[in-house]
Amino acid sequence: NYGHAMFPPRTWRNCYYDMSWIPLLSPPLARHVLSMAIDIIPANKILMGTDCGSPESFLGTARLIRRLIVEVLEEKMRADQFGLAVAKSLAKSLLHDNACEFFNLQDA
Repeated sequence: NYGHAMFPPRTWRNCYYDMSWIPLLSPPLARHVLSMAIDIIPANKILMGTDCGSPESFLGTARLIRRLIVEVLEEKMRADQFGLAVAKSLAKSLLHDNACEFFNLQDA
């Protein structure tokens, strides 16, 4: 059960939930875990990423991550959990803002 690992980022200020490698290892698991993370963890505490060995692998994984995010957000919108504006904000947080905040990158 991955749910128990989601409570520290929800509770502690300097704790984040890093989903790196989960999408590449198991897209169905990543879809499920991301959906749970969005429900449990503050949006600014979820990190997505990869560290592939080649530009081709990085591009493929980035596309996979984007597709998974879209699928999860679409599912939540269909379930009336939130609307398009919130989905866009979540996507921006997951794909850009959270990493910039975590790595203290201004104006990136």
